[in-house]
Amino acid sequence: MALGALRPIGARRHWVRVYTAGPVLGDGDGAPVPDPIDHGDWAVEIRAATTADLERYAAGTIVADATHILIGRYHPDVKATSALVFRGRTFQVAGVRTVQELDTETIAICREVF
Repeated sequence: MALGALRPIGARRHWVRVYTAGPVLGDGDGAPVPDPIDHGDWAVEIRAATTADLERYAAGTIVADATHILIGRYHPDVKATSALVFRGRTFQVAGVRTVQELDTETIAICREVF
């Protein structure tokens, strides 16, 4: 199924947790510690990023090392600074696209952090 095409609801069977950078707090010893903001769960389809996907959705951006594409209903808190966590795996968002800017579907181009 092509990206951007309508998908059956069952295609989004993975639940990821959405985090964005929050305020930087001290750890008591003066070292800065980021305090991430939890934006809840997001139902997505997770697929390996192919060359064709990257050419279509990441053209003109620097995401050559993207490993996965996560697709779900529109989520306003998924940004290029977000981290998406799925079963202990962390995906750092490198780019975000919405289909025809209609805010109906969010496509997150990600790299898995090991």
